[in-house]
Amino acid sequence: MEVATSLVGNYVFKGEYYLGQHMIDSANHYLNLAQSYKAPNLSRSVQLTLEEFDIEMRLEQNVYDSVDAKNLQVYQDAQELGVLDHLARASELRYMYFEQVGNGLKALEFHRMYKLYDDSLKSVSMRKSTSREQAKLEYQRETIEKEQAEKLKIERRNGLEYSGISIGVFVLFGLVFLIGKYQLPKWLIELSIFLPFLILFEFLLVFTDPYVEAVTGGDPIYKLLINAGIGGIIFPLHAFFERTLKKRLFKHV
Repeated sequence: MEVATSLVGNYVFKGEYYLGQHMIDSANHYLNLAQSYKAPNLSRSVQLTLEEFDIEMRLEQNVYDSVDAKNLQVYQDAQELGVLDHLARASELRYMYFEQVGNGLKALEFHRMYKLYDDSLKSVSMRKSTSREQAKLEYQRETIEKEQAEKLKIERRNGLEYSGISIGVFVLFGLVFLIGKYQLPKWLIELSIFLPFLILFEFLLVFTDPYVEAVTGGDPIYKLLINAGIGGIIFPLHAFFERTLKKRLFKHV
């Protein structure tokens, strides 16, 4: 049923397009294709759509044979189905039929019905649009709140980790000064001097990376220059402390 319904809906859509272009032969071709499918294989809504298209084709060609009865049946089926689209379309077709056959009172009656259903359809469409907008705004609000909560969580985590690393670096330098009291191999002394500064440099790169990213916009060249600048600041400090620590440590070697 789903395949047949989809095909018939597609044929009717194409047929209505050609009818709107006043290409009657092409429109009639798609009407015949759509009508080749048996009613039990179609959804009720698509059956009504097909019947409405058939009536519209007859009215376009001024063929009124059995149109009144067929049109009335479609209108009654639309009322039973209770779908505004079909109610509006069936009322419009009744109005078009009575106007063409010269029944002004009936044409006016169904024109009013058509406008009533059409206005209701537009109102429902507007409410749906408003509901969609509200749902969209609610989703955006929830997304923003979730992102903010996640951002705050990350900031707290990073703050704790930065604090821990800072304390670790401080303790590491403290240990370097403490080991000066002990006689250690030269290679271990060299390593104990080099390692804290290496960790300090890497920590500074990690700590400043978000700010560098914001300033440079992620441009690799500018990031490299800023990181090189940080290295340029660290290097003389490293040289100074290295001399000081070596004097302190090597006097015990």
